[in-house]
Amino acid sequence: MRTWWACLFAVLLLFWGDGALAQCAMCKSAVEASDNAALAEALRQGIGLLLAAPYLVLASLGFVYWRKHRNKA
Repeated sequence: MRTWWACLFAVLLLFWGDGALAQCAMCKSAVEASDNAALAEALRQGIGLLLAAPYLVLASLGFVYWRKHRNKA
């Protein structure tokens, strides 16, 4: 049962990842106003970095929890 949930979670994360390429409305209008492609790429990378940070923290906490409790079940 755990394997099924893990697979479902992994598949959902794969499909949800496309949202990381999106931009907020204000950021999008700021980039559209300028013709600087390097600015647009830097903004996308910054958004991706800020989006990834909470997931990395949660994944780290989940890994620590799993390591502590894997032999008790």
